[in-house]
Amino acid sequence: MGMLKPLSTVAIAMACVVATAAEGTKEPPPTWPWPGPTPPEIRDALIKMRNGTLPAGQDLKKIEAASPDRAPATPAKLRRVLCWGRLWRHPCNAFTEETVKILGRKTKAFEVVAGDEPRFLLPESLKGFDALFLNGLHDPQPFLPLDWKTLPPGELDAARKQSLLDFVAKDGKGLADIEGPIAALQDWEEFGQMMGAFYNGHCRGEHVYRVESGTGILPFFPDGLEADPTTYPAVVRCRPRP
Repeated sequence: MGMLKPLSTVAIAMACVVATAAEGTKEPPPTWPWPGPTPPEIRDALIKMRNGTLPAGQDLKKIEAASPDRAPATPAKLRRVLCWGRLWRHPCNAFTEETVKILGRKTKAFEVVAGDEPRFLLPESLKGFDALFLNGLHDPQPFLPLDWKTLPPGELDAARKQSLLDFVAKDGKGLADIEGPIAALQDWEEFGQMMGAFYNGHCRGEHVYRVESGTGILPFFPDGLEADPTTYPAVVRCRPRP
């Protein structure tokens, strides 16, 4: 028994050395010419590293089948939507991008330009769109390269930020988001005000939602309904995952 304490001390010390060495050999984030889109080979490597995937044939067929053939309202004209986001940043981003493209094509309500080219967000490009769809940003600084902390100080993305604000506030254009954009840019107060909130962590515990109309949310809570799913308003109880 007298040997256990010394042995445990040695084990802890060795673990600390290994952890420190691993931290010291951690590879820097990949870089590419900026501003510019993520090159396909780096995009695919980052998706794989994050255990993500690109939609395959069956995935696209399922999205196609689930997408409506027409919009809820008849558009006065064909709109242009910029779907902007890094596909590698979150596992669902590539699927979201394909879904937006399919929705636009099937409903004939809008055409889609998709990508993560930072110059898309500058005024001369953004003015050609009717709406901006932010696809799962998540990044602390999504408009900057991954090695942004090593760059000279300064508001390197100030022009893009102002362009986005003007697009909505001055030009009256549309803005939509999905899966995490309010987790990004938390040092930019105006962005939080425009989006209505900043992300503050995942939900914990039980939450009850009152669904006033429509059926879209109900299939996602098959065990949480406290009312007939065909009757509104319905109460949906969201329970934490086991």
